[in-house]
Amino acid sequence: MSKTAAVLRSGRIPQFEDLEFQPHQIPGAVQAVLMFENGYGVSVVGGHPGLYGNGVDTFEVAVIHGHDGKGWEICYSTDITNDVMAWRSKDELVEAMLRVSSLPAFRECTHRHGD
Repeated sequence: MSKTAAVLRSGRIPQFEDLEFQPHQIPGAVQAVLMFENGYGVSVVGGHPGLYGNGVDTFEVAVIHGHDGKGWEICYSTDITNDVMAWRSKDELVEAMLRVSSLPAFRECTHRHGD
């Protein structure tokens, strides 16, 4: 879990350029975390064989929710997905960001896959 996350203010349509990629804890991989005012966000990773994206033109995307500036967790119980989204192009990533930013305000999540 990254401790730094950009927050996109409401009224803006998410763009790929809003993502600030940093080195991931996995050597050679990158990660960007972008939170939205509804309490949800995206974690975007790639660039390592164990991840579902090369970090250049394909990415693994997870829907996340924040804990009042105290980190975040993957949310497996949205209408968008119940897993991470694998091998997403930049356009598909932006579409996922738009969908996540449009979710109703955060209430609760399942944090374990398969729950």
